[in-house]
Amino acid sequence: MAIRSAIPARTRLGPARGDQSEEGGVGVSSSNRVIWVALLAAVAAVLIAVLYRLREKQEQAEAAVESIDAELDALDPATRAAVVAKLTSEEVEKVRGQRA
Repeated sequence: MAIRSAIPARTRLGPARGDQSEEGGVGVSSSNRVIWVALLAAVAAVLIAVLYRLREKQEQAEAAVESIDAELDALDPATRAAVVAKLTSEEVEKVRGQRA
């Protein structure tokens, strides 16, 4: 146990209440610190997992776009125009259906 000064508690620096160490200062208990570190580590792990999944989804979407572009490029111009027109009309109907 540390020797306390002769200065009354009211005149010491720091809050009058709270978690005080033996020296009279405010401190964070080691269990609270461990909990915060564990919580921050868990949040960081979740963020890393989410970013990894988003990157995978983006790569899959890019591969799908490349595949569709390659298939459209392989079509003759008249067929390609018909396919694009059909896809466009389907998307317009979806948008109109969502507004209604």
